[in-house]
Amino acid sequence: MSITDLIKKSSQTERRLDELEVCDLTPVVAKYKLGQNQNVNSGVESRIDFDTEIYDTYDAVTTGASWVFTAPIAGYYQLSGYLSMASSSNWAVGEGARIHIYINGVEHTPRLAAHYGEEGGALVKVLSGSTIVHLNKGDTLYLTLYHNSGSAEQIATGTDVSIHKI
Repeated sequence: MSITDLIKKSSQTERRLDELEVCDLTPVVAKYKLGQNQNVNSGVESRIDFDTEIYDTYDAVTTGASWVFTAPIAGYYQLSGYLSMASSSNWAVGEGARIHIYINGVEHTPRLAAHYGEEGGALVKVLSGSTIVHLNKGDTLYLTLYHNSGSAEQIATGTDVSIHKI
């Protein structure tokens, strides 16, 4: 092969590399928790504001009332969550709570977690779950809590969520 052929081949290879999307080797991992109790009304879905960052390698989360994770890279993500409701005596038999997942503003099924009680009285509801979702680059994800205790309740400090690209 001549030098001219090698230069042409090298130039073609460089163009192909330029066309590929370079994948950063930094893993996509985000974990957030509630730093203070969050009030949630009965009978409506409330977006969960995980206001305290534990880690977030891509700064993919926007905190606040419109808490959202934005996927920096397309792929499958492991979503895990733990939620504890503050102790309350408002629960009756059959009442409960569930965590919904929203991707790009559309409810995703299955739900992350649900808990409905066989007992009433003073209870601490604990929900936890894990699932895998596919997100395209730029897709958004957030969680909501729905409960039907008939009274305003609180999500307890320490409730957390972790999102890891797998």
